[in-house]
Formats: sequence, C-alpha cells, structure tokens
Amino acid sequence: MEAYALTDTGRVRSMNQDYIYASPEKVGSLPDLFLVADGMGGHKAGEFASRFAVENLVRFFETPYPDRDVHGILKEGIRAVNRELY
Repeated sequence: MEAYALTDTGRVRSMNQDYIYASPEKVGSLPDLFLVADGMGGHKAGEFASRFAVENLVRFFETPYPDRDVHGILKEGIRAVNRELY
C-alpha cells in the first residue's frame, strides 16, 4: 500500500500550522499509523504544538505494547503527550 499526506493553509491563513505523519507500515504494536494535528487557528506556537504532538506520539507508539489493544495504546499515547505539551 502507498500512502500520501498533505495539508493546506486554506484561504485565510498565511502559515500552515498543521502537522501530519503517515506510515502504512507497522509502528510498534500498531499495524499502521496516520496522524493529523490540526493547527490552532493562528494562535501563538500553534505550529509548535501540532508538531510536538505528532512527533511525540510517533515516538510513544514506536514502543511495542504486546499486551494492550489498539484503543488502549492510542488512548494512553494521547494522554501522555497531552500532559507533556500542557
């Protein structure tokens, strides 16, 4: 399978604060991984927040969790990275 990912600034913003990650290959215990972190509508450091979230989620998901279901892995990863970002 091939995967492509693209974001766009749209018609209002001059800067794209979105950040994406696309992997049709296995990432840790996940069969594949596609992430989109929507920017913060022009707020300060929106591009930092979206990039931080995606890069740290990928890092979290790269660790195998063989005894956990996909939903549990995703939920824990999002909670952990959100705490770090906050």
